[in-house]
Amino acid sequence: MNLMDLRSKEWHAGAMAAASVTPELMGPSPVGAHTVAGNISPYFVGEYGFSPECKSVTWSGDNPCSVAGMRLENAGDGCISLGTSDTIFALLGVPTPKIEGHVFGSPIDPDGYMSLICFMNGSLVREGVMQKTAGDWDKFGSLLGTTAAGNGGVTAFHYTHPEITPNVGKAITAYFDAGGNQVDSLPAEQEARAVVEARFLSMRLHAEVIGLKMSKIFATGGASQNSAITQVMADVFGADVYTMPSPGGAAVGAAYRALNADDCATAGAFVPFADSLKKAEGAGAEPHVSLASSADPAATKVYDGMLAHFGEVEAKVQALAAN
Repeated sequence: MNLMDLRSKEWHAGAMAAASVTPELMGPSPVGAHTVAGNISPYFVGEYGFSPECKSVTWSGDNPCSVAGMRLENAGDGCISLGTSDTIFALLGVPTPKIEGHVFGSPIDPDGYMSLICFMNGSLVREGVMQKTAGDWDKFGSLLGTTAAGNGGVTAFHYTHPEITPNVGKAITAYFDAGGNQVDSLPAEQEARAVVEARFLSMRLHAEVIGLKMSKIFATGGASQNSAITQVMADVFGADVYTMPSPGGAAVGAAYRALNADDCATAGAFVPFADSLKKAEGAGAEPHVSLASSADPAATKVYDGMLAHFGEVEAKVQALAAN
């Protein structure tokens, strides 16, 4: 809700006043993500057969749970989640809030923080362009392989809903040639690459605004299982991309958080998240992620050179939507 004071971890009086909410409406003060709130509601015991001793852990969202599921550990570790909406997020040592994006408390460290930027038009947009240009994901990947990094300078923006990042107030689809001039359409192979490149270029552009640069990327969500897409991700950011065998990083992370909370409750003190995982897995456990794509330095150099131009064209789309 962005109503918590990041330093005191209490509800922020000024933010609540600006949002016209009262402390009574907010309820109890925030607590750490490792906190056991109590036993499960009797409703779930009677309706679904849970044990009455089953513990309930304080709530978190899908992206913070992905931090836990992907096992981000150090400030600067970053994750890209490709779902109905796309997000890029990373752990922070010191919170530095900006107008753009969000800063939350860390879901795995009571003294840590995480930053997040959300993009509304995600997997449904990619699926629509895939159906239009290729018909299935294998052919879509092949189309990406027929075009070079940078797409010859052409770009496209597919906003089937108003966009959060950048702030675009209405649905709009726009195509641009290498000179930044608006055109009516693109060939199928260029449109296929454009929808993928635009997402990751926009992510990189806006992440750098809030000082987020990643040397290693953990990717989750359905599209993270597509090697053609993760290759573009790696090339745009100039970083290796790692994925899990399953795209469900958030669900895995929720289970990890429950495990850690139970350890904390048993110990009567905070138990480091990594210690809970080590104890659960034992020695010789398989790595939880594997290398999916490595950045091609030549391709990354192309994207480095086009980032400023991409930002200018993205601003044109914002202006078009505002008119």
